[in-house]
Amino acid sequence: MVGRGKGPFRFGPYGPPLIVGDNNKTPWAVDPNYAGLLLVRGQRLDAHDQVTFGFWPTGFGTPAQQPGVPVAMTRQDSEGRTVVYQAELDIGADADRAGPFRVGAQMWSVPAAGCYAIQADGANFTEVTIVKVGAA
Repeated sequence: MVGRGKGPFRFGPYGPPLIVGDNNKTPWAVDPNYAGLLLVRGQRLDAHDQVTFGFWPTGFGTPAQQPGVPVAMTRQDSEGRTVVYQAELDIGADADRAGPFRVGAQMWSVPAAGCYAIQADGANFTEVTIVKVGAA
């Protein structure tokens, strides 16, 4: 699978690189040889800027969010839906699948240009991928 990261967590296997602001449907995938839970977070290397992950419900009703994860912010998307942003992405065994891969495409919001570390923590590993985020 193509994408940023060495695996088992990879993000952005297709589409443009991350930019400042909301990155709609930035995809991620978990390699099929890893069946455990994953916790994903992102932080700018030279500042306190944090990547947040946005969620919305399929039926566009009440905003969706991951249970037990504090809300960092909320805002309206371009279609007027309220998107809930949280500072971590929890990927469980019940995530959507495309073939053998667990996949998803939530929003990624990045507050400023710079270099960010995207960290994925699994049961017995930590994987860090450094990405450059450009201006919108």
